[in-house]
Amino acid sequence: MYDHHENKLGMLIRERVREKNWSMRRLSQYVQMDQATLSRIVNGKQKAGLVHMQKLSQALDLSMHTLIEAAGFQMNLEERETSKASVSDEYPDLMDSIFKFYGLEKDPLLIDKIKAELIKYEPYALTHEGEDLIDRRLGDKIEALSAEGLLIERLKVLYKHFKEEALSREEKQIIGSGLLYFVISTDIIPDYIFPIGYLDDVIAIRLLEERLAKL
Repeated sequence: MYDHHENKLGMLIRERVREKNWSMRRLSQYVQMDQATLSRIVNGKQKAGLVHMQKLSQALDLSMHTLIEAAGFQMNLEERETSKASVSDEYPDLMDSIFKFYGLEKDPLLIDKIKAELIKYEPYALTHEGEDLIDRRLGDKIEALSAEGLLIERLKVLYKHFKEEALSREEKQIIGSGLLYFVISTDIIPDYIFPIGYLDDVIAIRLLEERLAKL
């Protein structure tokens, strides 16, 4: 049996199902999840992956942030207006939280691969074609996540700064590389290894924020 965070998630799911006058069977059919798996998640006997929670978010009209927080991720979504995207000690490290939650070890080789991808996109981020690609595809990619969590908030802030005329060339290429990483499908983390659909995006954004903080 997992701790109270999983029970909190189960209570949230049950409450929302009651409000909709649904049965658990109907919910399982709606999210295309077998009843046994749904039952284990609701009863705290199985951890819910973010793929599960994305489906539950859509079915139950609950934000991903609400579900993720109920599942035990510690995230601070206080919105900050700053002159540039930065990392603050007030923000818990979402990357650490996700790795810890799923019992995964940080892989330096994986992080190096993502760093290499970001560097590869930097020159393209300074071109009209690269900026146009970000403008056209970022909104759709964010909407496809069906999420309102810290990753989404960070992406929105980063995009806002990316469009600022006063942004330096170095800042623009760093931020642009992260946004391009997000909009261009780069399957560095295969789905069969992680139960999380956008963990590499979280890592990429975290890496570029760390670089911006050092400027």
